Amino acid sequence: MSMGTGLSSQVGFGQEVTYGTPVTVTRFVEFDNESMTPDVAKLYTRGINQIVQRSGRVRTYIKRHSGSLALDVMNKGMGLFFKHALGTSTIAQVGVTPVYKQTHTLDTITGKRGLGLTMQRGIPSVDGVVNPFTHAGVKIAELALSQGMDANLKMTLTLDAAPTVNTATALAAASYPAASTPFSFIDLVITVGGVSQSVKTFEMAVKWAMDMERRFAGNVRKEPLANGEAVVEGSFSKEFESLAVYNAWIGGTTASLVGTWAVAGTDDQLVITIPVLEYTGGEVGVSSSEVVQQDVPWKALFNGTDPTVKVEIYSTDTAY
Repeated sequence: MSMGTGLSSQVGFGQEVTYGTPVTVTRFVEFDNESMTPDVAKLYTRGINQIVQRSGRVRTYIKRHSGSLALDVMNKGMGLFFKHALGTSTIAQVGVTPVYKQTHTLDTITGKRGLGLTMQRGIPSVDGVVNPFTHAGVKIAELALSQGMDANLKMTLTLDAAPTVNTATALAAASYPAASTPFSFIDLVITVGGVSQSVKTFEMAVKWAMDMERRFAGNVRKEPLANGEAVVEGSFSKEFESLAVYNAWIGGTTASLVGTWAVAGTDDQLVITIPVLEYTGGEVGVSSSEVVQQDVPWKALFNGTDPTVKVEIYSTDTAY
């Protein structure tokens, strides 16, 4: 018997060995909100000699599921999401310490082909039951990070899943990493061109172009495949300190960016490296008597050698 409210909800994930073949979920997350909406379609038959639609002439099916998951970025358990959002991942112990370093970069070879997650959502109903909704073939189509002032680092995942949903698979018992700490604005240092910046906010998104409509007779949908540019873009905001960013924007000058979240007193870090970015804005204007602010949008570019974006995680996690 549950409380019958969102307090009894849960979301868990498992890495599929074969895309679309469900596995038992073992990684559970504390989250802000979640959704997975079915794209329900109907087929109607109404002969020209029928003035009304007869109930027995309607067929219902699901094309796909899509949704999102929003959560704080913690110092433990996040590697799974970066792996499935970027596609290429390695993990190695740092010397003889208990710390492991994960490195995640864009999969520019296969476009994340073969990567899939099983997701189970536990949705409480007021009768005290936590109802399991199990989705196979879950792809992360977009990962967005957002860091605001006086706030924790937020992650939002845009999800796509196969047409089927299983409500018969038993609800897995949820467990969560011990002593987890959220990364926050307190921990963040950003450098641009190797120079530390006084920023107020930071955002980054990794967006994949994927063919989500690989649908076939029998209402079968095959794995989505990359079919366009993988875009890494974002922004940061700061006080208008000089003409440097403005001149770089209008002059087409590129720069590098490194964002480091490091929890004081621990070895836990999240490091994002953008070797080359171009400014896609940087205009300034005066709208009040306050300090003039500058919003700086950017897009990551590939320099032919370094990964377009690299995410490194230092933690005691020994696996993604």
